[in-house]
Amino acid sequence: MINGINGVRTLLSKFQKDLDTQEFEIYKILADEITVFAWGRFKHRIRPTDKIFESYWAIVCEVEDGKIKYFRGFEDTGALEASFRGD
Repeated sequence: MINGINGVRTLLSKFQKDLDTQEFEIYKILADEITVFAWGRFKHRIRPTDKIFESYWAIVCEVEDGKIKYFRGFEDTGALEASFRGD
């Protein structure tokens, strides 16, 4: 679980180190004053293994007082795990 600003910084730093984005598509964004839902597709090269990770994705995010109150991301975690394996 990611907690606080330092947790987000650590996660984003790991993304920058490990992922080389090849494609990133946003299919749709739905939003109101508080909540955003978006979905699409991406393709990353995983730097440590040089494998390709492709997945559809979706996120739900709620913002309150200028801060992220709730965030959930969905992607093919089985494909992610396989792309990080060195075998």
